[in-house]
Amino acid sequence: MFHDGRRVSIIGVSTNGKTVFQEGFGCRSKSQRTKFGSEAPDGETIYSIGSITQVLTASLICILVDEGKLEWHTPVSDIIGLKSRSAFHTSHMTAIDLLSHRTSLAGSDYWWTECKSELFIQRSETLFFFNALQPTGSLRSSFKYNNWNFAILGEIIEELTGESYDTVLADRIFKPLGMERTSAAYMCGDNMFDDNFADAYAVLDDRLPFLLAQPAVAGENEAHLVLQNYGSLPGYMDLFSIVPNMDTSIVVLVNSSGLGDPADWIYQLILETIIETKTPNDYVALAKEAALYHAGSIKRIVSNKEKARRNIPLRRPLSDFTGHYRDSNQDFAIVVRQPRQYRSKAQPQILFRGRESQVWDLVHYEADIFRLDATFNDLAKRSMSTLVDSACFTFRFDADTDGRIWRLHWEHEPAVSVED
Repeated sequence: MFHDGRRVSIIGVSTNGKTVFQEGFGCRSKSQRTKFGSEAPDGETIYSIGSITQVLTASLICILVDEGKLEWHTPVSDIIGLKSRSAFHTSHMTAIDLLSHRTSLAGSDYWWTECKSELFIQRSETLFFFNALQPTGSLRSSFKYNNWNFAILGEIIEELTGESYDTVLADRIFKPLGMERTSAAYMCGDNMFDDNFADAYAVLDDRLPFLLAQPAVAGENEAHLVLQNYGSLPGYMDLFSIVPNMDTSIVVLVNSSGLGDPADWIYQLILETIIETKTPNDYVALAKEAALYHAGSIKRIVSNKEKARRNIPLRRPLSDFTGHYRDSNQDFAIVVRQPRQYRSKAQPQILFRGRESQVWDLVHYEADIFRLDATFNDLAKRSMSTLVDSACFTFRFDADTDGRIWRLHWEHEPAVSVED
């Protein structure tokens, strides 16, 4: 166990084309303590790498450009059926805009995944939902990270090659590099290579694992260009970095969502060692401080909301709020229902996309506004991010001129007006 609660990690450092350090820490799984004798991860252990896959997708796009199958400035709409809510985006958005996160489109990650890492959409729906993303600014006006961009790049790759994304990735990158234990295909059951797999864990507010402020490398140091890509999924935090002028690469894979940023801190500690910094950071102290602060994050959100709460009671029965609420722009449905009779105090429940697997309790906040009734551990155990905006906890219901509830507002995307 580490100060931020993470369970296990594997670290690799390569210089001048040679691996100079590779070490695994912890054990791959709680169950492996008895089954495998607490085996630590090794170079063959399989991890999910999250957004580090963007490096691979970008590489495939570069290969297609090099082969003449794609031009950098070709509009995406000329390749696939892009029809953004912005006509300018539709006409001018290119692969470069997607790769550089300059589309300015809303991130809206809650559209495609929620608790238990369950995907809300089918791959065939990717373009439909991308077209529904709300622009938050003009094209190329600023950097705005967006996972959807790379989903669309995957669609472009499949359209131009006539093959699935995972097949192209295997044929063009994994096999030529001898990466025999790496795959983009979903891995479970018989599709697993073997049981040398790092299980995913979330860390609870008491720093116990549950299966499932950034320091600066500064001071009197020589400046170095560093290329870095960070990836995370529920239960995984990963980082890949290259220091070009030193011909050095660093990979850190962690199979738990800790109470801090362990992958980045481990990487920075290694980087400080490599460049021989004169002012090293105390990462143990930072991990302890971050763990303490992060563990109380949801309590602070609830506390701040309670301080801001107006004393406006609920003046209508809970049954008035029940029903199906649907956003016509992206066909995203939310169901509100009265609870089953298993609690002494009645609370409505909300089901994202109407799924029983995505049900949460609501508690009355003020007037016709409710908030999510969830603790830090509730979110962690259900594979949800514990780094959330307070607005995501609030659901506001509107009444029509006759006083009947007809609309639900959920501010899941801070960059977009709740009215949109």
